Amino acid sequence: MLRNHPNLAVVQVSKLLNNNEHPLKIVATLTSIFRTWLITKAGVETKLSDTKIADIAELKNPKRLYYLKEEVKFVGVQKLKNSLTLLVQLEAELKSGVDNLTSRIAEISTI
Repeated sequence: MLRNHPNLAVVQVSKLLNNNEHPLKIVATLTSIFRTWLITKAGVETKLSDTKIADIAELKNPKRLYYLKEEVKFVGVQKLKNSLTLLVQLEAELKSGVDNLTSRIAEISTI
């Protein structure tokens, strides 16, 4: 999703669904990951110290920050914000009975 590969993202979500993962659990995990990426990217752009970024992101292992920085190196803050917004909308839709998980995942992948 982060690297703009909607087909791959949809295939991965389909595999999770086929393994009986609950759609809300998938969305919760994605929301957590995107939140961590957003905090990391925003912290890097505002030149916060690694310790401060790790604290804000609530990383249990601060050394993980190195890998997070690499993951978001070529992604903009706006893409991460928009992705989180769509994930929150998706969660609300799923809770109200509208199951459009795969289409929203594809949409997030193309932001």
